[in-house]
Amino acid sequence: MLVQENAGPRPFRRWLLALSCLACLASTAVAQPGEAPHSLAYDAQSRGPVPIPPTERGLQTVVAELWFKVSDEAFPLEGAAFDRRGDLLFVDAAGGRAFRLTPDKHLSIVLPGSKQQLGGLAVHKDGRIFAARTGEGFRNGSVVAMQPDGSGLRTVVPADAGYVVNDLVFDA
Repeated sequence: MLVQENAGPRPFRRWLLALSCLACLASTAVAQPGEAPHSLAYDAQSRGPVPIPPTERGLQTVVAELWFKVSDEAFPLEGAAFDRRGDLLFVDAAGGRAFRLTPDKHLSIVLPGSKQQLGGLAVHKDGRIFAARTGEGFRNGSVVAMQPDGSGLRTVVPADAGYVVNDLVFDA
């Protein structure tokens, strides 16, 4: 006896496929001569670089406002993480610096710049800050750890280990 995988009455499967195709066609609006089909119609909310789907247009929105300007220079900021005091930590990915921004808008440098570019930060449950270094030119990256004030810098994963570490996260 020959058993076919997914065996079943072929006419039923063809009928089901035809029915699903008809359902798709029926759900598409038919365009009148000279106008685009409904699925291709654009309005003010769907013309932007990130169109708002119709199902999400009624959701509450918030417009972002400038809260703090880090610099007039154009350098990539990455690796945002909050420390135990509620300060925002982030890195200048190209310059290898790590910053701290307090809620009262005081900006300070936690880790000075270096050729060992940074890709991210993570705050350990004991308060230490871990930094992912991508390495100069994305070669020979490493992971370093420091105290919350930036002191006691030590290497956790050395550059000669062969990794390019671009971000960090701790699990539970």
